[in-house]
Amino acid sequence: MTTVVPKLRRALRKQSPGRTMEQELWETGADVVVGLDEVGRGAWAGPLTVGALVIPRERRIYKVRD
Repeated sequence: MTTVVPKLRRALRKQSPGRTMEQELWETGADVVVGLDEVGRGAWAGPLTVGALVIPRERRIYKVRD
């Protein structure tokens, strides 16, 4: 996995939403890429809600850009 880190750093610099990071991971042989998001003030300050989603590589969802 150490070879993935430089590619991911380049992908993270990108400002607009996209699937660049996911593409980089798939190209290195990753079978599953999981997207995570959180909302709240953090565990130290109150409730925190976290969601995770796995989308198949070949699947596109309308209006989901990242």
